[in-house]
Amino acid sequence: MTPLTSAIYGITQKYGVPWYGNLSRLGALTQRLDIKRSYASAIVSGLSNDATRKTQPKSGERFVHIKAGNKYPEGPAIYRVKGNSLTRIMNLVDNKPKVDVALEYEKFINKTAEKRLPSLLSLELQRAMTSR
Repeated sequence: MTPLTSAIYGITQKYGVPWYGNLSRLGALTQRLDIKRSYASAIVSGLSNDATRKTQPKSGERFVHIKAGNKYPEGPAIYRVKGNSLTRIMNLVDNKPKVDVALEYEKFINKTAEKRLPSLLSLELQRAMTSR
């Protein structure tokens, strides 16, 4: 778990799943689509109401988590509140999100070795035989 995920779980008892469209519009994402550390810290400090944290939300900006209910049937989420606008930045889910491995390294190495090793060995054997 990332520090942001564990902090959100500690505050809300649910796992946060980023709402990338809104986070992108707010300028909170890096080039690799990670949430910027400063913005993650502002989210956590805004949710925890901890005044001792270094990064506080910007003036006029608050972060709240809302549980599902009659007013909010979409489900529990974390919202950014600034003025009269309410922007969803994360959904909250009960199940721990599973991130698939981008490249299964061992499988890739074994497959490549099975493909290339026989030809490399036979080439070395041919060189060894011709040098005698």
